[in-house]
Amino acid sequence: MRHEALPPPPPEVAAVAGSSLGHLLGTAERLAVVDVETTGLYRSDRIVEIGVVTLDPGGAVVEAFETLVNPGRDVGPTWLHKVTASMVADAPMFHDVAHHVASRLDGAIVVGHNLPFDQRMLTAEFAASGIDIHWGNGLDTLRVTGCKLGVACSEHGVPLGADAHSAVADALATAQLLLAVAQAFPYAGQAATARPLEVRPMRVHTRVGLTQVEAPAPYLAALAQGVHATPDTAPYVALLDQAIADLKLTADERLELNGLATDLGLDPARIARAHRDFIGDLIDAALEDLIVTEHEYEQLCRAAALLDVDVDLVAQRTDKHRSVGSDLVLTPGLQVCFTGVAIDQHGSELPRSELEVIARARGLVPTQNVTSKACDLLVASDPASRSGKAGKARKFGIPIASVPDFLATYGSGDTLPVSRLASAGVALVCSQCGASWLATRSSSKPTCADCKATAGQPKASTAEASVPPADDSPMAAVETAAATVAKPTIGVDVPIGPRGCPIAWTNHFVASFDGLVEGAVVLELRPEPDNPHNPQAIAVRLHGGAQIGYLPNWILEDYASGFHALCAEGPVVATASVHRRESGWEAELNLMEPDYFYRWIAAAPQGRATMATRQFNMKLAGTKDCLDAIGDALGRSTTEKRVPAEIRSIPTPSGKYQGQPRLDFFHGDRKIGHLLPTRQDQIPGVFRGAAASPVDATVVIEHSSSGNHRVFFRSEGRM
Repeated sequence: MRHEALPPPPPEVAAVAGSSLGHLLGTAERLAVVDVETTGLYRSDRIVEIGVVTLDPGGAVVEAFETLVNPGRDVGPTWLHKVTASMVADAPMFHDVAHHVASRLDGAIVVGHNLPFDQRMLTAEFAASGIDIHWGNGLDTLRVTGCKLGVACSEHGVPLGADAHSAVADALATAQLLLAVAQAFPYAGQAATARPLEVRPMRVHTRVGLTQVEAPAPYLAALAQGVHATPDTAPYVALLDQAIADLKLTADERLELNGLATDLGLDPARIARAHRDFIGDLIDAALEDLIVTEHEYEQLCRAAALLDVDVDLVAQRTDKHRSVGSDLVLTPGLQVCFTGVAIDQHGSELPRSELEVIARARGLVPTQNVTSKACDLLVASDPASRSGKAGKARKFGIPIASVPDFLATYGSGDTLPVSRLASAGVALVCSQCGASWLATRSSSKPTCADCKATAGQPKASTAEASVPPADDSPMAAVETAAATVAKPTIGVDVPIGPRGCPIAWTNHFVASFDGLVEGAVVLELRPEPDNPHNPQAIAVRLHGGAQIGYLPNWILEDYASGFHALCAEGPVVATASVHRRESGWEAELNLMEPDYFYRWIAAAPQGRATMATRQFNMKLAGTKDCLDAIGDALGRSTTEKRVPAEIRSIPTPSGKYQGQPRLDFFHGDRKIGHLLPTRQDQIPGVFRGAAASPVDATVVIEHSSSGNHRVFFRSEGRM
């Protein structure tokens, strides 16, 4: 085995003081502490700087290797790594330094802070350079400390210089942190191997003498600096922290997070716990100065919505720090509502009717409900109450007063001390691009302004538009569009539809696009049951050619079982459009909506209907009126619980859908929620079955820290 000789360390690099690391080495003779700065967080991103610090068994620094790397694309978050395009303009490409890096890792125990991330990025870069690396068993200081490098160093007395987030500085800090926590590792590492190794002339380009940019970090990233996580979720939370910094989670970002969670063996309950803990830590950080501004509150609510954490958790913990105190002048006709059990100055309970008599005597108008137009003041036994009326008052910005303060007034013209919150709105997440924002009302399928504007743009040309169908149903539109597309007569030809599905990871297969012309192409979808990261993975290939990407996980949730059933009949052929952007090639499949897709599968040829199954996960409505029954069904579980249910079909008793069939879910003889008629197109078989007789089912009750447990109808059955 031939190694590139390691030069002696530069004189400015001091030896790391501390005890021996021999018990971590196993049969290896050195450790390689690695850190990379990148254009982003995902497999398609590139390295912009790498640092490798080599340690001997005693913990002394043998060598510190560093270089900037030209990624051949935008450098990404300058606010994080402080690297600009001009700094890497003359830097080597990664393939220029790949063998130098590999020779430092080969035969060494690899160490990192969030090591899976460094390994994932380096594996992709090495593969592109023709180097195969096996990582052995490395040592991850993040798993031991559970927090970011800066916080971990501070807690263990390790100095972290002003060059934090430069690769070699972070690698040196991680090396010192390793010495501080070495006894926490219960096992010795196993050395990495890399092949082939070649001796090449070295060309490096460091930050020395270059001007660094001090770009401000996004607010949420700054707030998350002190976030801690349990060892099992720490790598996931580290990726989550950066992914959510822009308050947007794209389909590819969710795919990457799901992939890492799978690699770490995290089940849905632990992911949900990590999300709740992450939001809780952000709230803790925001409350350090005991002031929560509207901007901070907005950011916290949007982050909670992105992670499917109950936004009420943010309100519960921040409302008293957002309230603004003022005086309200009582005027004749002011509408007042009461909530809670009122106690007078003698400790006796005041009936609600007596409070209303007092209000009328002072020229006020009692009202029974809190609404935006029919209530001007809420009087509460405790202004910090989380009652439904108090929650609505905060939502609508209605002032809240205490009972003692109200009783101390005498009538019109008196001033009453009150507190109020400005109406913050409802946090929404775009169903198309993953952006978040605050809106005045909720939406069943939120779409941001940018996506609405894109959807409203005219088509390329009238000639390219398909002929309008005589039947205006969605299925007829799909069939008409499919008739205009010419595809090979092999395998299973999937008709096109109105749902755009971006193909993920195209940047990993750049070479496959060579010679491809922008426009419509025919693709083949092939399952990869042996894929170590996701057995449900479906690869996307050019017809009869090279792979160009994968179907994203969020599409697999709706289509996977159908695609796998079709793939058993031969290659699945679909139509897509490809475009070249500044960031690389993009490709998008045009698919039918899931319900029509499964109806099409079931239609012909004979036999498809027996194979086509589909998972669905629907949140029940009407659960707020069933909380006692839901709580009893959940029992002592603190995460989630599957319980049997019976589905009964009834005519909707009132409202917009009066008379149309609704599905009521019962656990035993107690109702726990319902599905409105709007769900009929998604699960027509369930609606038909329940119309004939009650249908047995399973529901999942998820524990909510606010007490408002969520109930989902989860099943997998034929469409």
